[in-house]
Amino acid sequence: VYLDNGDNSVSFNISGNTMTQVLDGYEGAYSVFDENDDFIGFYDLTGYGTGDFENLSSEHTALTYTANNGKIAININGASKGYEIVENGSDKELHQLVDYTVTNTASSASYVWTYDADTTTWTSGNKGQNNSNCSITISANKDMTVVVTYWASSENAEKWDYFSISKNGTKLYNAGGSMTAAQAVTQTITLKAGDVLVLKYEKDSSTHTGEDQAYITQLLIDGVQYVG
Repeated sequence: VYLDNGDNSVSFNISGNTMTQVLDGYEGAYSVFDENDDFIGFYDLTGYGTGDFENLSSEHTALTYTANNGKIAININGASKGYEIVENGSDKELHQLVDYTVTNTASSASYVWTYDADTTTWTSGNKGQNNSNCSITISANKDMTVVVTYWASSENAEKWDYFSISKNGTKLYNAGGSMTAAQAVTQTITLKAGDVLVLKYEKDSSTHTGEDQAYITQLLIDGVQYVG
């Protein structure tokens, strides 16, 4: 819902927060749609060229931007949400993205992580498979937290065969070696819109030690247990 303020501006509300957009230079304004694809107002990106979002004010934090289909995070009162930028000729739109996406991938389709509802545990699927890996990837489209409880029994805790948690390509935590379920570790990780978190069990070219598996016994994404 948006309101015409009668002074060359409109106001619109996102998640209980009101924003006002002056319509001068309206040719740069984008129509904004929420996660249900309902129109909620306008947003002006005038003055920011393709890929040139480094100097946005603190109210506007960029993810990425391309001339046609890109993404931008709009920060309102300290909380960011991601929007897809869609341009088709003179039509310019921002579509709010789902809060996050999760993918379960592996070097071979049969090696993906599996979930046991009875134990609420995710188990890596590449046991005994040399030169393999399996990953759960969480892509955040808003500010959020992920809570992970995990352990791994493998060749080593830091190399060869091991479990790791990486954020935006940087490894945060490793696990493996002679670890047991009683030694499971819980980490709370803060993500901002645009961050990518990867939970991976990877194996080198030889040797299988211990149970040769990683276990995720809790995976809370934005407060909700992820079950696939």
